[in-house]
Amino acid sequence: LLHGFASHRDEVGDLYKKLANELCARQIASLRFDFRGWGESSGEQSQTTIHQQISDTEAAYQFLISLEFVDNNRIGVLGFSLGAGIAILTAVNHMKWFKAMALWSPVGSLVNDFLDSFGKEKFLTAQTEGVVAINLGWRTVTLKNSFMESLENFDIFSSINSYKDSLLIISGEEDRSSSYVERFLQYSSSKNKKAVIYQDADHIFNVLDNQKSLSIQLVEDTSNWLQLNL
Repeated sequence: LLHGFASHRDEVGDLYKKLANELCARQIASLRFDFRGWGESSGEQSQTTIHQQISDTEAAYQFLISLEFVDNNRIGVLGFSLGAGIAILTAVNHMKWFKAMALWSPVGSLVNDFLDSFGKEKFLTAQTEGVVAINLGWRTVTLKNSFMESLENFDIFSSINSYKDSLLIISGEEDRSSSYVERFLQYSSSKNKKAVIYQDADHIFNVLDNQKSLSIQLVEDTSNWLQLNL
């Protein structure tokens, strides 16, 4: 389970923790981890790049297949937001690794998505000063220009074209990612692909609202699909 940008292994509102518990109840093992520099992992968040997160995912996979109870032929990957992009980019580098791939609120164009989130001024500051602090509203993160530059090296939509196994995409109607769903389906060469758009849902599926029904549905829908496709 690959967490999103500036998040952690349990994800916002413990969405990944809840999913892991549901999968466990269905006798499906799962692995949550913090990318380097985030959560409880060592390393500096300012060193984060797309390349590094792909490398972290590769290391997590190698750990997973070293476990005796893991069936190497029945491994799936789920990514949330930027984690969804990392899932795609890792999967296309290793075509035989993942039997199923699920994407929650996936990024589309890495450069445009982060430009919208950070603002052009932050990109310019990183370029001129080499480092920039960004207030996300719930926390402030520090990034080097190497992160901004790494965004330019990958094309998410063309990459997903190479993934041919089972694919699930779930987005909220009110989130920018919902505008990417049709394009993902168009580019995907998977013969078993499914997309779900939840009405009145935001980027994090309203998990922090008092009403938890959408996040409960998200966990159930994802678990049902993984159980069928792994």
